[in-house]
Amino acid sequence: TDDDTFKHHFDIIKSFARKNGYEHYEISNFSKTGKRAIHNSSYWNGEPYLGIGPAAHSFNGENRFWNVANLHSYIKGINGQGDYMDKEVLSDADKYNEYLLTKLRTIEGVELEVIETRFPQYLNYFHSQSKSLLKKQWLSRDKDTFVLTDEGQFLCDHITAELMTD
Repeated sequence: TDDDTFKHHFDIIKSFARKNGYEHYEISNFSKTGKRAIHNSSYWNGEPYLGIGPAAHSFNGENRFWNVANLHSYIKGINGQGDYMDKEVLSDADKYNEYLLTKLRTIEGVELEVIETRFPQYLNYFHSQSKSLLKKQWLSRDKDTFVLTDEGQFLCDHITAELMTD
C-alpha cells in the first residue's frame, strides 16, 4: 500500500541520516549537530514571531495575526484606509493543543512540567490519553518527557489528535 511504501522510504531516510551523522531533530527535519533551522525552531518552541508585509503571519504568545494577501488592500490598510490585519485570540485549549502539535514533532517532546505550569487543567487528561499510546509503544516516556517512538513518528498526526482536547 501507499502507507507501507511511505513508511519504508521514511525508514530508509532516517537510517541514512543517522549513519551519516545527522540528527533527526524534528519529524521532517535532519541536521548536523548544532545546525538546526533557527527560523522553524522558533515555531516548534512556541516563540513569538513577527511577519511584515502582505499575507505575513505573526504570533505574540497569546494571539495569532495575519495580514491581508492583496498588496493594494494591505497598502491602503497600513495608510489608515481600511483593515489590513486579522486576529485570532487563542484559548487555553488552543495553546495546549498547539503545544502538543509542535513539541511532539521534535526530539525534545512534550514535558509534563510545561503542562503542569502552563496547562494544569489538562494534566489529568494528558495522562489518561497517553496511557494507550504508551502501551502501543507509539509514545515513550523518559522521566517527565514524552516523545514519539520511531513507529509513532509515522503516526504523528493520529497520536497528536488523540492527546488534544476540544
